Amino acid sequence: MAIPHLLDDRRSLLVDYCGPLAQEIADQVVDSAPEQPLLGGIDAGSLVDAVAAGYDSGVLAVTVGTGFLRALIESLDCRLAGNSRCSIAYFALTDSKLVDLLSERNVTLDGLLKQSIAPFFRPISIPREASTILAKGCSLPFVMILQFVHTHLGDAVSTFTIVGIKSKE
Repeated sequence: MAIPHLLDDRRSLLVDYCGPLAQEIADQVVDSAPEQPLLGGIDAGSLVDAVAAGYDSGVLAVTVGTGFLRALIESLDCRLAGNSRCSIAYFALTDSKLVDLLSERNVTLDGLLKQSIAPFFRPISIPREASTILAKGCSLPFVMILQFVHTHLGDAVSTFTIVGIKSKE
């Protein structure tokens, strides 16, 4: 059984190859056609295509390394070069608060709910800068949100969100 394409209206399940059971599940749900390159069992092309077309996309990574995540970001960089403006928000999560890792400020959940997330975004010149930030690592669970304003799509906005358990190499 193949997963539906990410750009249609149905929900999709993507499973990373992280063990024997996940391998078995992934073999059943991940479309691994040769024209769709896989990164760790995930159809990276569809994730990048969704963002480039103005849709939101993301990945939940239960990993210690950042190579796979950085490869996804660099794919976005290549695909969106010159067509989009990019900004980033990057948070570490604790039991009681968020830490804005770009400004190194504590953010209470209550404070975040009272305002939008917009003030936490910082412009970056190219998505590859996010890869450099991610490579520094984070010992806490984290959320990195890349927001794209697509000039070729009438300033449509899309996001690519990475949620990870930790990213220390």
